[in-house]
Amino acid sequence: MGILSFLFGKRMEAANPKPNTQQLLPSIKNESVDWRTSNAHLLLLSHFLYAQKVRDVYSLQWDSVLGEPSKDAIDRFISAGLLVPSSLSAKLAYTFKAAEIKALLKEYKLPVSGRKEQGIERLVTVVPEEMTVKVAHLDIMECSSEARVIADRFVSERNAEKKSAHANSLEQLRLGDFLSASLTVAQFEAKQVFPRGLGIDWTKPNMERDVQLLNAIFNSRPKILTGLVESEWNPLRVSSAMMHLWGTNRASEWLPPDFIGISKLDNDTAARMVLFHAQHRTNIESWRRDKMEIKMVELLGSDDSCPACKKLAGKRFTIDKIPELPYEKCTHPMGCRCEALPVI
Repeated sequence: MGILSFLFGKRMEAANPKPNTQQLLPSIKNESVDWRTSNAHLLLLSHFLYAQKVRDVYSLQWDSVLGEPSKDAIDRFISAGLLVPSSLSAKLAYTFKAAEIKALLKEYKLPVSGRKEQGIERLVTVVPEEMTVKVAHLDIMECSSEARVIADRFVSERNAEKKSAHANSLEQLRLGDFLSASLTVAQFEAKQVFPRGLGIDWTKPNMERDVQLLNAIFNSRPKILTGLVESEWNPLRVSSAMMHLWGTNRASEWLPPDFIGISKLDNDTAARMVLFHAQHRTNIESWRRDKMEIKMVELLGSDDSCPACKKLAGKRFTIDKIPELPYEKCTHPMGCRCEALPVI
């Protein structure tokens, strides 16, 4: 895009600004809760982009973030026409599994071939009254056309914010700015209606612990990844660090398109091995500093550990003699899942 086109576009946006989520909301009088500016209420509304059984949404978890009973919030949406009864097809899709739809098709001597949605349409077309009776007692609702615009925009805005936070933290990791990367994630999570991680206060994150682990990741070179070419170590460490910061088991989306890796492990597993190695080393250093003077560590395996890891299971080692984890001789396609526990 040329600079003149860019400036012209900006002027047009200024003259005709796009409405944000709040500008799209209808005016609904409510003295106790200003839900129009509440991300919790907008998130709740977005749950009805697809058919939902209203009573299944009621919960104390929702009540705590809404500042009012979830039932009251949903009732208000219904009264305002933002939530409407779902179509008969949507109610059937929500209520019945694919096998149950096929059973209904057989019951009414209709063809059972095709996808679940196709079977539902046959039932709705041929025996609509009978299908209506089967779901008449269920309060299954979804967004009205007006609410769908509001909810879609809210979801798009949230997705854009997450994408931006991902991009910022990724660039900060590549630059070696671990503190900023950790802060980027914490600031994003602190704004979420339901922040990730049970019991974590994202407004007071443990920056020291995060930076320590990120440093360990970027100095990690587990022997289980022997064969990885030198130029791919840093991209793998970056993706492993993103995996840690964002609490995911998938790292592929943060790897370069031409990343090759090693043949015995997929790229997600390889990134997990880097994180595992860094966590193991960080734990060892912590145990060395522990006031309880931990001197022995026991290794535990998983139910389907490979033969090499099974030989380690149950064995105890002094801190200075602990085998490197992940265990370099592990042959499991999901990588090593041994666990080292201090003996107190």
